[in-house]
Amino acid sequence: MQISFPVFSRSSFGVYGALWPVFNRALSACVWNGVDSVTGGQCIYVMLHSIFPSIANIPNKMPASSGLTSAQMICFFIYWLICIPPLTLSIRQWPILIKIKLVAYFLSCIGMLALALTASDGVGDTLTKRGSAQGSERVWLIVRFTLLATASCATFASNAADWQRNSSKPKDPILGQIFGFPMSNVRPLSGGQSHKLTISSSLLSSE
Repeated sequence: MQISFPVFSRSSFGVYGALWPVFNRALSACVWNGVDSVTGGQCIYVMLHSIFPSIANIPNKMPASSGLTSAQMICFFIYWLICIPPLTLSIRQWPILIKIKLVAYFLSCIGMLALALTASDGVGDTLTKRGSAQGSERVWLIVRFTLLATASCATFASNAADWQRNSSKPKDPILGQIFGFPMSNVRPLSGGQSHKLTISSSLLSSE
């Protein structure tokens, strides 16, 4: 079914009731675009600082309440300008961007894990150390993180209709949902959690 999210949501909320989830989704997208832009600006700052350390010497005119320095704000606008050109592309021209993103995504996950293992001098007892939570505490931890994992899927579930309606054949999204979606969650979790665990283990052993 090549039906977009605003139309698809009418089956649950009605013609006029669907205006709320559409507005809610649009507002959330604006908020998260701002969060992503700030994070991207900080990444730009780190990259530029590693190449041009003098960027830290830019006089800061930003108030302390902003949480950003003038140099970081400049990097925020640089990131923002970088994100504008892809918005001019049509959906049919996006596959090349997605493929570039996938390559960068896997390389960054591997690089982050390698950085963590190097900084902590190996895995240590991260993979063999037993957890301390027992009984109901352990059960509720499992429930908590299961819900957190499910929550991360909510965005993709609501976006599925918009992406699938651009497929050439009705069966095209099946492989991506069966294989691609689980792998896209498992890979960063394995790399990111190993990163945090190895760093934490290194800090605890140094105390």
